[in-house]
Amino acid sequence: MTSFWRVYSGTLPRVITPTPIILNNKNRVSAAIVLISLYTVSLGDTPDIPVENLFGFPAFDQVKLSPDGDFIAMTAPVGDRQRLVILETDKLKPVADFEVPAKREIYEFWWANEERIVFSLARRLGWLDFPTLTGELYGLNVDGSRKFPLAGNVVKDAAYYTVLDTYPPDREKILVLRKDVRKGSIARSRPSAYLLDIYTEYRGETGTKIGRNRLKEVAFSPLPHGELMTDGEGKIRLAYTLDSDGAFKVQHR
Repeated sequence: MTSFWRVYSGTLPRVITPTPIILNNKNRVSAAIVLISLYTVSLGDTPDIPVENLFGFPAFDQVKLSPDGDFIAMTAPVGDRQRLVILETDKLKPVADFEVPAKREIYEFWWANEERIVFSLARRLGWLDFPTLTGELYGLNVDGSRKFPLAGNVVKDAAYYTVLDTYPPDREKILVLRKDVRKGSIARSRPSAYLLDIYTEYRGETGTKIGRNRLKEVAFSPLPHGELMTDGEGKIRLAYTLDSDGAFKVQHR
């Protein structure tokens, strides 16, 4: 495990301000005529939009294609619950699904490889409330098999997890960010990165971090709290945070 970090000393990119276009009176009149014509044409060609399309709940939320293109996964509300559905791409035939418990929803999901999905859960007390991440991760295969929790409080590990990257060399592992929960909060918890085994089901009394060697530490942040970020090859490159004065701090390697 390497931990060489450097304080970021680069400069922010220069913001290019577009040159304003100055119109004279003749050009203003011509531009106004063109805009009115376009608006009139659009009014005549656009059908009426049903009111329920503007104020109703969406039929589905997230949609993602599998790495090999054979399956489509999507999340959709079903009554007062949410469901993750996996479909065959060619026939759009459902092959697997996962119904989320009441007052929970899938905050985000990732294709870990061509056959397995990992997703995070959030807590929502009402449909209009903002979801709060639980820090728990689950996994299932495209055929509905090997459906079980992977990390977080649900497997007796008092920590918060989220997916950092799904492109490590080993297809049976993903790179996750872990933060210890201290006094009911992760606000001041130092983040660490681990490789998580997504095919081994949790069994035991010791928690995910030390149980059955399911986690292998890859890196830890040089900053006391904040986040980590990977590059296009799945390697951890950045650590960043906001300090107590509101200053943004970044270290890279």
